[in-house]
Amino acid sequence: MKIIHIYGHSYGGNFVITQLKELKKQQHDLLVICPSSGPFSDTLKELSIDVEFIDFQGAKISDIPKVLSSVWKIRKTIKAFQAKVVHYHLIKAIIVGRLSCAFLKSVKTFSQLGGPLTLEMKVFRRLDLATAMFDDKIICSSYNIRDIYAKYRVSRHKCEVLHYAFPLDPFLSINKKEARKIIRTEFNIEESANVIGMVAYLYDSNFRQFKNVGLKGHETLIAAAKEIVNEQKNTIFFIVGQDIDGGDKYLKKLKLLVAQTGLEANFIFTGFRKDIPQLISAMDIVAVPSLSENCGGAVEPLLMKVPVVASKIGGLTDIVIENQTGWLCAPADTASLNSSLQLALNTPEPKRNDMGELGHKLVSELFNPEVNGEKLLAIYKKTLSPFNKVDL
Repeated sequence: MKIIHIYGHSYGGNFVITQLKELKKQQHDLLVICPSSGPFSDTLKELSIDVEFIDFQGAKISDIPKVLSSVWKIRKTIKAFQAKVVHYHLIKAIIVGRLSCAFLKSVKTFSQLGGPLTLEMKVFRRLDLATAMFDDKIICSSYNIRDIYAKYRVSRHKCEVLHYAFPLDPFLSINKKEARKIIRTEFNIEESANVIGMVAYLYDSNFRQFKNVGLKGHETLIAAAKEIVNEQKNTIFFIVGQDIDGGDKYLKKLKLLVAQTGLEANFIFTGFRKDIPQLISAMDIVAVPSLSENCGGAVEPLLMKVPVVASKIGGLTDIVIENQTGWLCAPADTASLNSSLQLALNTPEPKRNDMGELGHKLVSELFNPEVNGEKLLAIYKKTLSPFNKVDL
């Protein structure tokens, strides 16, 4: 089958790459459209997946001619490639993809958001809902996204729930006990210390609705830390990740906040790291205090059998189940996060281990790339078959 995927950035996109790898294994003819070259397209080229660059990015009125031109170019590419399926990811690619495919009877179209954030923002939500009619299916990467669409009267028959798959192998092959010892030695963390970890890109507080708190809620964790350390002095906060733009402006801001609380000795900022499974092995609890999130940073720790304290939002509630795989707290609520973290730290280790095992089982099944690849293909086939006699 001839399939085009449209992705909205030149970086990130591991969730899309995982889908594409499975479709390639099934020997489908793939083409990916993205705005420009970068780490995303470099990875696709390594996988021998064809990429075409069409710059459809734009946020200003002066960008409208460029965006409209890109719509025409994408439409021509779809026709030339003779695609049967066009699948677009993230809001800008979704809007442009829908316009490009509008009234093209030869293709079936599928949109998929990486998370609920744009549906929570008035302007993007209006654009999304106004153009949703052009999709044959909306693939919802969490039950929360499906419920938001239903709230705004997008019919349920148009929506299919399919979580973005996750590359499991790097997490399943780790000797957790050995990795824990190596990482704790590297950072001079005592084995007896309680380690609360957070693994996330550092997103500054650029979203108006979140006021002075970054998207991932780092400020909330820092605010909660003082009372936690007062109760349990031998607690380390292990912050993994770098600024989303590759700089260090937000990192410096967070370090200043820590300094103002007098907790420099209790915080470790690792910056960018590639050894995420090993780092998580050194943690006792992982915090995901995001203000908007899909399943996000909860998947990786649960794969490593580490229970999670997470905001009760978005797709996090699909996998962080209260007192079974972790604990839930109110977003941007220091007292609620503190209470949940205290509860987690005071939970006996055998109980935490059982919760980690249950979380591991849940996410290993829900985010399995091979299974999700088969489910995605089934969605394509179900949508195509009533209308087209094509070689699937």
